[in-house]
Amino acid sequence: MIIDFGTADAGTSMPLMNAVVAQVRAAEGQATPIVIGYEDQTNNDWNSVFRRVHGLLPSPVKSYMQDET
Repeated sequence: MIIDFGTADAGTSMPLMNAVVAQVRAAEGQATPIVIGYEDQTNNDWNSVFRRVHGLLPSPVKSYMQDET
């Protein structure tokens, strides 16, 4: 489990999350479950977080949820 505390819109942590997911996949394989939790204030713009994570917002950094193949 990986946690992003103070998420905001998840934009600044996306490169780190990508790197961590890649390292876990390299060490453990594709079948290992990975859970990423996002934490912030209740009035955070959570819509942007989930849209960014699923690759639905324009971003220079691809999300770990997008298929690399």
